[in-house]
Amino acid sequence: MGTYQKALEAVEAEMQSAVDALFNSYQREVESNADLVPGKRAVLDRTAAAKYQAASQAAKERALAKEGPLFEDLRRDVEKALTAAPTPEQLAYLQTLSLRHSLTDDDIRTAAVAVAGNAAAEANVAALADSRGMISAAITIPPSLPDLLRRIDDFEESRRRSVTRYRSIQQNGQEDDIHTMTFSPGAGWSRVMEDAEGALERYGAE
Repeated sequence: MGTYQKALEAVEAEMQSAVDALFNSYQREVESNADLVPGKRAVLDRTAAAKYQAASQAAKERALAKEGPLFEDLRRDVEKALTAAPTPEQLAYLQTLSLRHSLTDDDIRTAAVAVAGNAAAEANVAALADSRGMISAAITIPPSLPDLLRRIDDFEESRRRSVTRYRSIQQNGQEDDIHTMTFSPGAGWSRVMEDAEGALERYGAE
């Protein structure tokens, strides 16, 4: 698990703890009204619900305010990592490689090692091998920056919806069935973070 996912999970845990405590308090208040006459009970239940909704919404907004900059920094670091220019040595190597009339599997394996850690250079080797009809397990194809940024955007929007709906209550005072967030191991949104932080680990963000 990478730095950004840990930070997001910390914000999530803080929000859940705060909202859970508020919800439990709300439930106790509603239960204490159970023996009152219906008219008075309805008024007090609505008051309790309004108080809970305001307090829980404030806790959720604090969480989203903390998550926003984390996603901005993640996008910035991913873009920086995936658009870093190859070193002069890598550029010279790639230029020499591209001028060869024929390439062997050993050439591709050696090239993959020479350019490892730079997304642009790795993509160049992959494209060169593909243009020569060569397939090699040594080739690493870096993630598409536009695709990864889009997936991060989608994930942020999904989390915004999840946070907003977490332990929300309906007009009748009953809880919506939203008790979980989005970091299930192996799930789609968790995979976004794995791919994003994997790119940062491989290609680096200074």
